[in-house]
Amino acid sequence: MSELDNLKKLIVPDNPLLAPTRVRTATVYRTEARDLKPDVEKRNYAESDQPQFQMAVFPDGKTAQRWLTASRSCVWWDCLEDLYSVHIYAHPDYGTRVVWDDGEVEEL
Repeated sequence: MSELDNLKKLIVPDNPLLAPTRVRTATVYRTEARDLKPDVEKRNYAESDQPQFQMAVFPDGKTAQRWLTASRSCVWWDCLEDLYSVHIYAHPDYGTRVVWDDGEVEEL
C-alpha cells in the first residue's frame, strides 16, 4: 500500500453517514532531526527519544498539530496530507515515527 493510500483512509468520505465519528490522535518522533542541526537550532528539536509533536485528526479531516519543542505552538491544517507534505515527507532524513492511538506505527 502506498503512502497516499495510507493517508486516504484517514480522509472523510463524501457521504457524511460514512464519515468517522472520533478524533484520531498520534505522537510524532523525529529520531535523527536534532543531530542534523547546528547547535543554534537544536532547541527547536526534541531529543531523539522524546516526541516532537502531537496530531489530532477530526472527523471532518481538519488536523491539529501541537509542537512539543522549546518553541511550543499549535497549528491547524485543512487535512492530514498537507501536514505530512510539509513536516514529514519533506524531511526523509529525520527518522520520523508516527505512533497512532490505535496502535498503528508509521516509520517514514
